[in-house]
Amino acid sequence: MSQLSTPTRVEKASAGFDKLTAGLTPASLTAGFFCMLMLSILTHYTELILGIAFPAEHSLALPVIWIFLLLVIIVGLVRVVAGVVLLSRQERLCVLYAMLIAAPLMTQGFWHRFIAVIATNPRAADWEKIDAMNDKLWPHGPNVTAGLLARDGGGELTFRGTYSWETIEFDEGRSAELPVLSNTAKEGESAVRIKIPLRNADEKIISLGDPHMVSVLLRAVNLGADAAYFGRIYADDSSNFVQFLSSSAPPKKTFLHRTGFQRLGQYGVKVPPEAVSHVWLEFGLKGQGRLELTDPKFFNVSTLEGVFKGRVLIAQKEFDKLPESERAGMVVRPDNMWSPAGVWFLMQGYIPIRDWLVPMAVWTSFVSLLLIGMLAVVSIMRRQWLENERYSLPLSRVPESLADPSANAGAVSSIWRNRLMWSGFAISLIYVLLRAAAFYNSSWPDPTIRISIKEYVSNPTFGSMFDSARLELNMIFLSLCMFMELNVLISLVLGYWIFRAQGWFGEATKANLVSGFSWAYEQTMAAYIAYGGMVLIFARKYLGQVLKAAVTGDRAASAGDVMTYRAAILLLLSVFFGVVLWSLWLGIGVAGMLVFFLFLLLVGFVCAKFRAEAGFPWGYMAPGNFALVLTLLGGVSLFGGEAMIFCYIASFFLAPTVFFLIPGAQLELIELGRKWQVRKSHIVMTVVLAILGGMLVGGWGFLSNTYALGGETLRYNWAFDSKPWYFFSYNSQMNAATNDWLATQNAAGAVAPDAPAATGIDPVWYAYGFAAGGTVIISLLRQAFAGFWFHPIGWVLGTTANTGAILDYIWGSALIAWVIRGSVLWLGGGQTVRKKLQPFFIGVFLGAVIAELVIGVHGIYLRSINVQNIFPVLQP
Repeated sequence: MSQLSTPTRVEKASAGFDKLTAGLTPASLTAGFFCMLMLSILTHYTELILGIAFPAEHSLALPVIWIFLLLVIIVGLVRVVAGVVLLSRQERLCVLYAMLIAAPLMTQGFWHRFIAVIATNPRAADWEKIDAMNDKLWPHGPNVTAGLLARDGGGELTFRGTYSWETIEFDEGRSAELPVLSNTAKEGESAVRIKIPLRNADEKIISLGDPHMVSVLLRAVNLGADAAYFGRIYADDSSNFVQFLSSSAPPKKTFLHRTGFQRLGQYGVKVPPEAVSHVWLEFGLKGQGRLELTDPKFFNVSTLEGVFKGRVLIAQKEFDKLPESERAGMVVRPDNMWSPAGVWFLMQGYIPIRDWLVPMAVWTSFVSLLLIGMLAVVSIMRRQWLENERYSLPLSRVPESLADPSANAGAVSSIWRNRLMWSGFAISLIYVLLRAAAFYNSSWPDPTIRISIKEYVSNPTFGSMFDSARLELNMIFLSLCMFMELNVLISLVLGYWIFRAQGWFGEATKANLVSGFSWAYEQTMAAYIAYGGMVLIFARKYLGQVLKAAVTGDRAASAGDVMTYRAAILLLLSVFFGVVLWSLWLGIGVAGMLVFFLFLLLVGFVCAKFRAEAGFPWGYMAPGNFALVLTLLGGVSLFGGEAMIFCYIASFFLAPTVFFLIPGAQLELIELGRKWQVRKSHIVMTVVLAILGGMLVGGWGFLSNTYALGGETLRYNWAFDSKPWYFFSYNSQMNAATNDWLATQNAAGAVAPDAPAATGIDPVWYAYGFAAGGTVIISLLRQAFAGFWFHPIGWVLGTTANTGAILDYIWGSALIAWVIRGSVLWLGGGQTVRKKLQPFFIGVFLGAVIAELVIGVHGIYLRSINVQNIFPVLQP
């Protein structure tokens, strides 16, 4: 059924603003802020500093549950002692879901991947990528040479040797009057100097001792045999210098720089410490030739380096005694911490906020546009999915029971008085703690169920089919799987093994000798696109009626929803307009960003449907590389290097990670808020505040730790390791685009070197066809036959079997859950599943959550006595 359902009497009554209950109040806002702050602290401490494996990356982030249980205890104690209800169930719901939405952003969905990927190219001085990577995307000081290397730029320039000013096309379609240095004799030397003061009035421009990134866009032509060009920094009028550039490289035409200009320089340059009033930035040419210069950049990069190295805390009075050259990398603590300066110092948390303002505005606005767009999408689809198709929101059962203990209690008044719940709690708690005890003391029995399939299958004809495959029981995964339908569980298991069997197929056909086999990331992308398209086709009548209601202003059609259909569609259109403005602000191609953004919305749309209908025991279910969609449609050649490099950077934390747990959580909040009659505006504001909390409060917790301790000293190195390998496919695309472009420039039509003509069908298209075709066929069968049990989620997520994502971790727990739930259903029927099995596994979930908290506290103690090897609850 795909029509708009008729609003019920309850929905009509709840549609009135005056009939609804506040979810955001001074009490809930205060509780929400402190809970968000605790969430940030707990997430970063447990994962980065303590090194416990991924507590915040579960579908229901464990730090969220820890904090909310503490809140429930406090609210309960106050009610018992003072008879005061601190938070209503509506307020508790908003606090809980604000944390659930914010948690993915605080971990792998943004912060625990962001620094590593944005720092890779600058710290490696990979100039070709740096020129494609917008300066607003990463933190650094202002460019102190901006506009100074210009004839009328207002800078103080001095020349020696032969020079001229010429109008030159330095980039395709862009010309400017540039300084040109030239020598006719091989002993000749020409140079231009730019004077940069250390201070301007009371404002510091250059900090002695801080690392800087210095570069220039140049083109050297007709160089003699011994000619070379250079870049140097001089202190005041001293003859001593720091050299940051020395090269004799000829012009290099690339797809990005088609006129032969290239950026060269050095990262980490320090200004001569003897400088007193100013420095000279010099570019010069020795020997015969010609050097054209433009767009110098001189950034202070101590903000970026501080994330890795940390910053030194020093008192103001001690800081004032230090010479200028020894003040680098320090955080000054006010002498009076009770002063306004002291309060501001505590709020900053070691973070150089000024240098973070622009990149935080860039990334927060992008993430906000995406998640607000997803809010509009799930608002539109709520009635279709939850009323017409009757999806059960499996993952909402646990948070609903915690926010309102009587919500899913079955035959008893509260989940806390359910004996089955406490039985499950005790069994799970003991099981997980016994695993930890056996890890620390081999004399204890180890109940761990973790079987490596490879140990039992040694036949080499299976290829890589069983490599890294393991059947294991994880209590959190098992408990959440128990709320999923049987056909979903077995579909996930079979989907996993269908795609694992590609290892056998590759070995049997020798396809595994082809570079890139089995193209798992490409298969996941194709499956998501195909499934998203099929869902839209199946819902076309409903969507048509939504559009009609939006155009006619029919508010009754959306009665009871968080926003009218007209408002939702206008919000969605506004988000796309915001993407256009965002792209123009950054100077990134609008077309590429709109395509990329549309694909992200499609992925969020599919993930929200899967979570609403089937549920997710864990994150890491989205495609592994979103930039592939632009590659499929034309890549660098069509969208440009700037758009592609941004898409690779954004994909690193958006895909596959836990980011796309958020759209489904938004839908759950909307539905539970509607069910509990929370004010509509408060639901929307909860989502907005959660996004800002995840980005800003999460960023404060992450950065304050890294600046205080130094990211390179933290145990979780993944958040800081350089990621050059992530840009390998970008390199290939750029090389291919350059070769194709050079080929078109060849008057004879000859193909440029290293660009052999392709023959036959690229094997990746077989992977695309297999994944997309299978998705379409299964979706059609599911739609045509009510008894067709194989759910498309098994096929779509099965593609992740070869990427180390969701199914590698959970298929064993899903199989065990299928056996248990199926047996109970067969023996006791549906009522037994709902009233006995599910409360029992709410207890199993809570027992595992508390066990992980106990293990974490014990881990803190072990770290304090210098024990490094602590129990990894979730083993990769």
